[in-house]
Amino acid sequence: MALQFLEDMVHQPFKQRIVKNGNRLDLGNGHELEFVSAPNLHWLDTMFSYDHKTQILYTCDAFGLHYCDEHTFDEDLGAIEADFRYYYDCLMAPNARSVLSAMKRMGELGGNNHYWYWSWSLVTAQCC
Repeated sequence: MALQFLEDMVHQPFKQRIVKNGNRLDLGNGHELEFVSAPNLHWLDTMFSYDHKTQILYTCDAFGLHYCDEHTFDEDLGAIEADFRYYYDCLMAPNARSVLSAMKRMGELGGNNHYWYWSWSLVTAQCC
């Protein structure tokens, strides 16, 4: 589904690789991505990517928010909490069972979500 969407956007051939749950891709220098299927988290074909070297879990837009500042991580929970709650309530809450399923898969991998470096407790409190 995602590949078709991209093909329709770029209107020219491009190199592609189809990945499925559990597949791994060696990027070199010790970085190996493992793909984790997390369907129905905003999109039917949502996938997470886990870098085994850095132990960072990239969760697509599943636990995102509409907020931007100069910080990479959630250094000021007070500044982002309302935006996260709004994002979650609108996009993720309707699929709460899928959120719980994805969180179970995330727990099996370990690592950190790239947005929620310090405040993962906010995410779990909101959806569990």
